Order: sequence, then C-alpha cells, then structure tokens
Amino acid sequence: MDNSTTINFLKVLPNELITEALAMLCYQDLARCLQVCRRMAKLIQSSSLLKYHLELGSAGMEDGPLSRLSIPERRERLKAHIDAWGCIRWSSCVLLRSIPFHTYNVNIAPGGILTMMSRTEGKIAFVQLPSTLRGIPMRQWELSFPFVPHLCVLDPSEDILIVVQLGEDWEPRFHFLSLKTGKPHPLAAVFPIFGTPLSPSSLERLRLVVTRNYVAVLVLRDQLKIFDWKTGQIVFRIRSAEVRSVTFLSKSRILVASIRRNTRDMTDNWTFHLPVLRVYDLDQVPNPGQHQQAERVPLAIFALEFGRDVIPVRMDLQFRLNVHSYSPEVAVPFFSAPTDQLVALHMAGLLKPPRTPGISFYQTLLIPITKLLSHVPTTDDRQPHYIQWKDWGPTGTCRLPTQFDSYMRFRGALSGSLFIPCPDLRNVIGVWDFSRACVAQLRLRNPESVPYIQKEATLPTGITGRVKAAISEDVIVICESRSSEERVHLLVF
Repeated sequence: MDNSTTINFLKVLPNELITEALAMLCYQDLARCLQVCRRMAKLIQSSSLLKYHLELGSAGMEDGPLSRLSIPERRERLKAHIDAWGCIRWSSCVLLRSIPFHTYNVNIAPGGILTMMSRTEGKIAFVQLPSTLRGIPMRQWELSFPFVPHLCVLDPSEDILIVVQLGEDWEPRFHFLSLKTGKPHPLAAVFPIFGTPLSPSSLERLRLVVTRNYVAVLVLRDQLKIFDWKTGQIVFRIRSAEVRSVTFLSKSRILVASIRRNTRDMTDNWTFHLPVLRVYDLDQVPNPGQHQQAERVPLAIFALEFGRDVIPVRMDLQFRLNVHSYSPEVAVPFFSAPTDQLVALHMAGLLKPPRTPGISFYQTLLIPITKLLSHVPTTDDRQPHYIQWKDWGPTGTCRLPTQFDSYMRFRGALSGSLFIPCPDLRNVIGVWDFSRACVAQLRLRNPESVPYIQKEATLPTGITGRVKAAISEDVIVICESRSSEERVHLLVF
C-alpha cells in the first residue's frame, strides 16, 4: 500500500473501539498514550475506566476480577485506600483474642488470612482479615486435628492447607486438606515426600512454601524439592548443604538463598563463605538427554555482601504473593501489583575470631522485585548470569540492622511495597513505603539505597505492652505481650 492510500485508523475508528483497545494496555503504555495526540489524551481523560487504570498503576495496584463494584465505586475506594495508608489512618481497632504466652505461632498467609497454630493442642485458628475500604468482611473458623501440628502452609486461591504431623517415630506425615473444611483435598495426589526417614535434627530444619499447584519442601543443609501436589510429580530438586531458604516469585520462578563456600581461601584457617541469591525457572525444559528431575541451571546468581568477617548461618526469605491469592468468595476490587512488591532477606551470622563467639550479626535486606528481576535475562541461554553486588546491591536494596531474632517469632512484616520494622517504642509503629508513587516524589539523583518514605503512627491507648507488628493489604496486626498472655489486635483500614 503506497502513502496515497494509507488510512489513519485513529481518525476512522469510533471512540468506543479505541477506548476498549486502550483498556487492554498496561499502566506504562497507557500513560505513554497520553502523549500521542490530543484526541487520545482527551479519550483517556474522559473515560472513568481508563482513569481508573492509570490510578491503579500509579498506586502500585491491579484491578480485581471478582468485585461487583462499579468503576466509579472502585475509584472512590481506591482513593480512600491510598489516603488512609498515606497517613497510616486506620478506621477501627479490634481486640481479636487473648492467648496464653508462647502457645501459638501467629502468621499472615496469602489472601489476607491470619493463622494461629497452637503449639500444645491439635488446632489451628484462621481469620480472614477484614477491610473497610475494600469491603472484605471478617470471618473466623477453626480446624481441629487428632495431633499437634508441626507446620502449616496454605493458599486460599486453591483451597489448599498443608499440615505436617510428627509421628511417634518422628517421621513427618503431610496432610493435604481443604482450607474450608479440613477434609482431604479432592485434587491432591498421594505421593511420598521423602524416600528415607528424617532425623529429629532434620525435622527442626524443615520448611514449607505453597503457591498454586506447587509446594516447596526444604530441609536446611540437605535438600530442596518442589512438587506439583495435584500430580505428585517432582518438578525441581536440589541436593546441597548450601540451600538456606526458598520462596516463589511467581507461578514459575523461584528465589533460592544459599551459601557458596570458597575452599581455596584458607586465610586464618577459615573457609570463605559467599551468600548468594539464585533465580530459577520451573518451566525450563531440560537439555536433550537430561533427566526431567535433573538440577536446573539458574537464570541469574546475585552476589550478596555482608563483610568478610561475617560467616552466614541463617538466611530466611520472606515474600507474600498477594496478587489474586484470595478465595473466590472474597470479592476484592483491587490488589497489590506484582511489580510493586518487596522480598525480605533476614540474615544471621557469626563474626570470625577473635570476635565474640556465637551469633552476633543480624541484618535484614529489603529487595524490590522489579530491581531484582531487571537483572534476570529474558531469554534462557542455559548459562547462569552472575551479578556482582556492586552492580545491583547498593542501589537495588535497603539494609537495616535487626534485633535478636525479632523476625522469627511473629512473621509477616511486609506486604506489597510496605514494610514494618521492629518497633523501637511501645506506643509507636513505623511503616516504610517503597511504592512507585511515594518514591517518585523524592526525586533523588544518587540514592545510596532503594529510596522509601518512613511513616509513623501512635498506637491506640489501650495497647501498653511490648509489641510486634505484621502487615497485610488491609490490616496491621499487633501482637501485644503482657505478663502472662499475648493480645492480638487488628488495626483495620
């Protein structure tokens, strides 16, 4: 077709079709369309749907497919949500329950579900955390078992609850149950997790993570296996004493924290320890002639730097995939976007002699997902890309000292782009905001770390004991320690 017959489709197509096409674009492309021409900008600015998509993107959120709210109602709720979290203004404070001291493990699971697993009785209590702004009602239920649970993980989008039972022979038994009823899950396959019994010390190092069809089973300093719990097939395996922690970044990508030992460095008779993060693709097809369960080549290896005098002992990854992880009954109008979320790496280590013996080094590294994955190659050339710390860490992370094991007893200090550090004062909590919308306001030219905004709020007057805090998309959970009990409070947004 020559230039004389070229058609300008922007002039020919009706506004309705152009609007529908624009609604399919991502936030970045839609924002660029504002600069194309006056007609395009006028179409976007006159459409409530397109303005809603722009407002979602700038707030680091995504539209929810399940809500029955209209677009104007969603825009109103979104604005209220942004304003409330912008100044840490909750709508109500609820005393959920009082529990005996050190008798429950409290955690926030994906889908905004608070879990309280008893250490002395065969029961787990669940709470669907409420939201005034997103219209989520609070719901509580409890499941009972003929044994004391050792571990539990869940994914409400698949209605899956995995509970680990320790038998009399210390052999772990994995129960794949329905989160709603506690009965065996109808889609779960029956398959062996371990071929040989585990020792009592190995059971203390057992970790579980579940996301959609995949469950990761990690025995620290031994092996990592990832199963498809619906088929029983092993889709990923590492046998190594170097693996310390694992988390799912998406449906097919995982992040593994491990320690590489450089035995060639024999200075002072100490082996040089190199902590690293590895990104793997579960969809990676094995090379021709390679077994399906063979170890995969990492897409990228990220070097970590904590100092040559530090020997890493424990590396604990925390990441909560909030996006579309709610159960179908929860009609949520919007979610945290996967591109605006944080990973936390909690590290504990030893200092080399002649320093004080014992674990004496604690640090937390906060890593925005976009900063990490921007260094991961988009094509799989079967060669691991090694990224030095200086090329990604100083401007792609934020590190802070951590109190002694403060993150181990009450997990869940991050949600989306928000992080709650350990409170320094009894009546004040802080919230660190790493979202794109807040960071864009800072306009830093040469940041020494990932920029963020610190916010503080005074706790309600009835909370006077020592507190630990966790956060979800809608609630700040406060665990207040008294002399003989712990009180769980919900600050509802």
